[in-house]
Amino acid sequence: RAAAAAPGAHGFSPLGALRYGADFSHFDYVDPAAPKGGTLRLIRIGAFGTLDTLNYPGRPADDVRLIYDRLVVESEDEPASYYGLLAGTIDVAPDYSEVVFTLREAARWHDGRPVTAEDVAFTFARLKEGGAPYYRQAFRPLTVSAEAGRVVVRNARPGDRDIVRRL
Repeated sequence: RAAAAAPGAHGFSPLGALRYGADFSHFDYVDPAAPKGGTLRLIRIGAFGTLDTLNYPGRPADDVRLIYDRLVVESEDEPASYYGLLAGTIDVAPDYSEVVFTLREAARWHDGRPVTAEDVAFTFARLKEGGAPYYRQAFRPLTVSAEAGRVVVRNARPGDRDIVRRL
C-alpha cells in the first residue's frame, strides 16, 4: 500500500495493509469479555506538585496522563499501524506533509460534552509552547489547527513517517 491512507481511512500504516477492518470492535489481543470493575491501587515514591499535565515545569501526579485519550492508538500486534481512537478518519498526505483527522461523534469529555477540533488544536498548542521538553521537541515541526470541524496537522518536515505516531 502507498504511504497515503485511503481518503477517510479508519487507520494508517506506512508499511502496508492494516490488519483490522473499519468495523473492528477490539484488537485480537483484547478480551472484551474480561471481568470489569474492581480497584486498582498504585504506589509511587515521591510527591507531585500539579495535576496539570499540559504545563512545564511541574511534577504532575504519576500516570495522571492515562485519563486522556489520543487521536490514534498503535496496534500491538502489527508493525507501525495506527487506528483512530478520538479520530474517526485519518487522511495522510503521500509525503507526510499533512494529516487530517475527523473526530468521532462519540468522542466526549468526562461531562458528556463533545471533544471538538478546537479542543485538540488548543491542547497541541499548549503542549508545543509550554509542555514538557519531549512534547516541545516532538511537536516543533507541526502546526495544528481546527478547520471546518477537522483537525489539520501540517508537518514542516515532509517525508517524516513518524508524524502519525507522535499524535
